[in-house]
Amino acid sequence: MAKTTTWKITDLTCYPQSAGQTDVVFQIKWMCTVNYLSSDGEVGFQQKQAGSCELSYSEGDPFTPYADLTEDQVWGWVDAQIDRPSIEAQLNSEIDAQVTPTQVNPPLPWAS
Repeated sequence: MAKTTTWKITDLTCYPQSAGQTDVVFQIKWMCTVNYLSSDGEVGFQQKQAGSCELSYSEGDPFTPYADLTEDQVWGWVDAQIDRPSIEAQLNSEIDAQVTPTQVNPPLPWAS
């Protein structure tokens, strides 16, 4: 049994024109997925968290044209605003609670 963690940029939202530039990113949407894999490699449990980060651009700031953006550059913007290890820890904790529950709700003893 193993866990896998995947981070993904899911969307970039842009202003068509802003401060003398074209396609200026102002919002980044991201997703973190943790999968708990069974011994046969199938996903047994999964937890996800999505979020977004807001950016601002002012005329004269360094600017990378949209077509030249790299995933690493965009993750740099996201990482400046979120705590990835904390998000992963929370999702892993939620998976652990599914795998080894600390509370259960069995059927009522008198229910058939």
